[in-house]
Amino acid sequence: MTLPPDVRDFCLTDSPSHSLTSVLAQEELIKELTIQIARLTPMLKEGRGSTSTVHFLTREAADEEKRILEERLEKSKEALRQKDAVIKDKDARIAALNEQRTLEQ
Repeated sequence: MTLPPDVRDFCLTDSPSHSLTSVLAQEELIKELTIQIARLTPMLKEGRGSTSTVHFLTREAADEEKRILEERLEKSKEALRQKDAVIKDKDARIAALNEQRTLEQ
């Protein structure tokens, strides 16, 4: 597969030879990009696995998704801290009961 010419390779000048070269380079780029899209289109239509699906997100949507995930992470961390506190409390109560039982014997 040949790589399309880089957009920066285009030089638009008043010179007819440069204009022709630029137009030819643009046409080559369009042709290559069209071929690449044509390769993706069947995969998108078939929906073959989540890895073949192309997702486009705006910056705002990506930021919102990130914010939501960060909130979920904080809630999970808080729930974990609470569970750790409950476990620590229960461990202390078990230790106290074991000590009390040992003293009674």
